[in-house]
Amino acid sequence: MDAVLRSIVWVVVSTSALAVPLLMVSSNLPRREGFTWRIILSVSALAAFQLLYIPDGPLSTMESISSQVLVSGILFFSANVLLMGTIVLFCYRTGLAGAAFCAVVGYTIENLASAVGNIVGIVLRAVSPSPLTGTGAFLAMSARMLIASAIVYAVFYALFVRKIRNHGIDISPGKHVYLFLVAVILFNVAFDIASKRLVSFGVPLSYVLLARAAVVALCLYTLLLEYEMLFNRHMQAEAAATARLIEDRREQYELSRDTIEAINIKCHDIRHQIRHLEDGTEGARVVDRAILADIAREVNVYDSTVHTGNEVLDTVLTEKSLLGGREGITLSCIADGEALGFMAPAEIYSLFGNAIENAFEAVRKVDDPEKHVVSLMVKRVAGMVSIHVENPYQGTVAFNGGAPVSSKGDDFNHGFGFKSMRLIVERYGGTLTADADDGMFKLNALIPEP
Repeated sequence: MDAVLRSIVWVVVSTSALAVPLLMVSSNLPRREGFTWRIILSVSALAAFQLLYIPDGPLSTMESISSQVLVSGILFFSANVLLMGTIVLFCYRTGLAGAAFCAVVGYTIENLASAVGNIVGIVLRAVSPSPLTGTGAFLAMSARMLIASAIVYAVFYALFVRKIRNHGIDISPGKHVYLFLVAVILFNVAFDIASKRLVSFGVPLSYVLLARAAVVALCLYTLLLEYEMLFNRHMQAEAAATARLIEDRREQYELSRDTIEAINIKCHDIRHQIRHLEDGTEGARVVDRAILADIAREVNVYDSTVHTGNEVLDTVLTEKSLLGGREGITLSCIADGEALGFMAPAEIYSLFGNAIENAFEAVRKVDDPEKHVVSLMVKRVAGMVSIHVENPYQGTVAFNGGAPVSSKGDDFNHGFGFKSMRLIVERYGGTLTADADDGMFKLNALIPEP
């Protein structure tokens, strides 16, 4: 009866200890069709596999120290890591690298929880006058494992899983994740199993405790390396996307500058032709003066070049003024363009283009047409260039890490506008902040003059 109870407890504890962190890590991956039955089959297979290795006693006090037992233990737990990776491939749409990453992280978290529970067991054994033996000791160890796992997994979710979800990070660490897989199998698994059997060598509990603490440190270090690798890859992808965005802005600026210049030349010629007709000369008898006045007003809308002292800023503001004029949005500008002379043209275009586009997008959602106004101010203040954009908004604005959350509901594929602006401002040693209060959104940048 004891053997059956021990088998059931072992399967339940070990399966949940491996499956829970694996599913938490993989939760950000896209699911395959039939996900529910795939998960049921996978967990069942994992549980069945645990029946191959049922310990005769608490894992921390196994008396067998033969090389055969050690090797069989290493092979079993290494196979668990490979099985976890297979489960990820079976249930989620990802590649080998993504599956390997989830398996390594999931097993490392399980190993960390196991080490924490084992440390608690060693301390209790040291202070207890009559430690438990047999089935009682096994059940006590299982209870400690469940409690330690619940605590460690909750902390892991708060610090890592939720952060990955909030930032929309893609779990695709690259092929070098396989090195971590080998490292976990060779060092983490082997060192964990060996340290659990130090008692068999007559090693004092204090030294055993240090060995288990070393396992905890090793697991934490492995996790930090794995997630640093993941976040660095994410940051590189964001930097590449932002660089592409800035390059697109540069090309758009070149096109807009040439287009606006051509429009202004043509409008200038048309205005002179209208004045020529209004003088009463050729064609005056057949052209209605009211029609000429309407044409002149329309032409004047397009002949609205902004002059700030900076050619790039002039292009941006003129382009946006024309766009706003067609949509009933007023762009109010007080700008010292010469203060931006130290910035690259493409970056000026990207910075102000994104800022005004975001403002226009918010203003379009405001019901009151009289509030369709966007204000821009650029000035020098105590050796700094101050940039202030202000616009009304409707509804609520959420922030994450000081940045407004994309209204499109997809932070990973959208929201690059603000990231691009922040990157540009910080490149020049400045700061970019945003604030929304009482129906008014305010964007402020301070950049030190070189």
